[in-house]
Amino acid sequence: MKKLILIILILSLVTSIFSAPYISELESKTFRPTSSTFIAMGSSGRAIALREDSSFVNPSAHGEGFSLIIPQLEISISNLNYLVSTAKGAINRDANQLLDSLSIFSGSSYFAALQASGMIFINGFFLDGDARAGLYTDGESISASISIPIEVAISLGYSHNFEFENDYSLAIGGVSHFNYRAYTIPVDVSSFVDSYINRERLIDGLISGSNISFDLGATFYMPYGFSTALTVEDLALDIKFKDSFSNELWNISIPSSVCMSLGYKNKLGPLTIMGAIDLVDVFNIKNGSTLLYHLNFGGGVELWKNIGLYGGLKGGYPSFGLKLKLFFFECFLSYNISETSQYVGYNPKDNISLMIRLFF
Repeated sequence: MKKLILIILILSLVTSIFSAPYISELESKTFRPTSSTFIAMGSSGRAIALREDSSFVNPSAHGEGFSLIIPQLEISISNLNYLVSTAKGAINRDANQLLDSLSIFSGSSYFAALQASGMIFINGFFLDGDARAGLYTDGESISASISIPIEVAISLGYSHNFEFENDYSLAIGGVSHFNYRAYTIPVDVSSFVDSYINRERLIDGLISGSNISFDLGATFYMPYGFSTALTVEDLALDIKFKDSFSNELWNISIPSSVCMSLGYKNKLGPLTIMGAIDLVDVFNIKNGSTLLYHLNFGGGVELWKNIGLYGGLKGGYPSFGLKLKLFFFECFLSYNISETSQYVGYNPKDNISLMIRLFF
């Protein structure tokens, strides 16, 4: 049975590379919650991905054995600089400053979110459940609108590691996702609070959709801590949306992407040194986008795996992270800047997140 699964994974990984570049005119990304370490390292490290990144970074990462991560909670806030200026504008009763601050929330992005997840790993198989709710903006002017999105992903995957001589090994994995997304009808910033006091309006104005997607990954491990990885992300069926007030149906396509990674991770006494360079969405580099937008790299240092410092660049924007780990408890504070538009420098937004979890 395991041999059959591995043959299917290998054939799928090879053939999916040629189908990945397809992009629809109407498209959207799936909900892809990744670890705080991955984000702090500039969204790089597919070749040295952690076990908790098996679902959405590299499905060949987790290896054998048993572990349980539950619960894991993360809260994040975006646009910190502008939140501060908004507060100053409200305190000073400066209407222009307040409106200018609110307008920066436009650009289709979260500015507050709460995420919960749980994972279990058993002898090559893994099951992962993730959910996120928050406040989301979608607009391009001072009259930016706000909605409440809810996203859920349930993932089931498998990976296997082939050992060779002289510390060489090859890991191959695949994961399937059931994705659900729902969000309320956007309302104007000025009437947001009043609108959502009415719960009936919240339910009546709901838009929801679901789909199934697949990720594939292969990691080749070499001596002295070096590794390289190839992943194919979001081989997906269209998201089928339906609104609750008119019962209208429509589909949105999910663009696939191919990513390559080179990584290093090794122990030097009590320290663990790591670094990675990732080239993401490689088939779209030639489509008028700059190489910088597709290049992520980062590194980190851990002391006895209890304290970790991380940093990186994603598309030219910096990210940082601090990890504290004690017995079965771990917390992680991260800060990053990301681009919310299709062009570097057009609409960057900063984000700070605090993650806490128990693991066994």
